[in-house]
Amino acid sequence: MILLPPRVRVPTVAAPFLFLLYGALRLVDGLGGEHGPGFVRNVGTPWSSSVS
Repeated sequence: MILLPPRVRVPTVAAPFLFLLYGALRLVDGLGGEHGPGFVRNVGTPWSSSVS
């Protein structure tokens, strides 16, 4: 068995968890029925007040 360095192992384990978290946030964000930029989209652009 090849032991990978931590800089490879940590992202390999964290990536699926982060994708699941993102998907859950998208699901919760869309439950309000509002169409348009919601909380999840705005989190990705905190420095911009206008999202196109």
